[in-house]
Amino acid sequence: MDVNFEASGGKITDVKVFSDSLYPQMIEEVQSSLRGVSYDKLGVSTAIERAKQRLAGTGTETHLEEFKDWLVK
Repeated sequence: MDVNFEASGGKITDVKVFSDSLYPQMIEEVQSSLRGVSYDKLGVSTAIERAKQRLAGTGTETHLEEFKDWLVK
């Protein structure tokens, strides 16, 4: 995965995630969830957790948890 953030004033203003994931809906949800949150560990973690809730039952929970762990480290 390749992730590009744009941030201003401590907030994520735009994000692009490039991936060969078999779950394009997951990528779209992650991008949407990250826009507007604080560009810090708490903001990113909260956004990914929100994406996990929205995508519950789609089989993406493990992928999102791994992605969150990778981003916040």
